[in-house]
Amino acid sequence: AAVQELARGYKDDPQLFEFLCDRAPNDPDEKLRQWAQEQLDRHEKA
Repeated sequence: AAVQELARGYKDDPQLFEFLCDRAPNDPDEKLRQWAQEQLDRHEKA
């Protein structure tokens, strides 16, 4: 839930965007990696 709140504002915060870019391929939790990638994919489509 906390990560979801962070992602809502990542478009306005370069550090959060970098965090998602790092977590998508590197987080040990597969679900978090997938979720981070989905957020990045949404950003590309917007």
